[in-house]
Amino acid sequence: MRKQLTYMFLGLLPLFASAATFPSMESGQYKIACEAEWTKKGVLDRDMFNYCVNNKKEGYDEALRLIEEFKNEPWIQDVIDFAIKSWTKKGSRDDQMVAYAIQKEIDGFEELVLASKKADFNKRLFNACYSQWGVQFSMVWYCYDKDQ
Repeated sequence: MRKQLTYMFLGLLPLFASAATFPSMESGQYKIACEAEWTKKGVLDRDMFNYCVNNKKEGYDEALRLIEEFKNEPWIQDVIDFAIKSWTKKGSRDDQMVAYAIQKEIDGFEELVLASKKADFNKRLFNACYSQWGVQFSMVWYCYDKDQ
């Protein structure tokens, strides 16, 4: 299903995917962000700190699962890089939000795949939206769907 749309991207995306890479969990620096978020008046709320760190770890695991599932897509590394850049602040990466962002782009991609199978698929509109948004497939889908 996904391959059909990928082939439509020829000329816009590389033909072959290289191995997708994701930084280590440790490089996320979760403790720094969670400590800053859950320290008030010099006192760390230990329960909320632990909850925060655990959520980021769960996000990391989910991001790895998504990357594994879509590792053969030539666009996955660009999506990963975009998500990491969007959700890294002051050296700390929010992997819960990174996973969400990756999933959002995958969902957009899958919507485009489904749309591309319809007889009334507007390739010109798709190309215009893709040229504007690249691998931000959620935005490509929004652009395409709103003008369809």
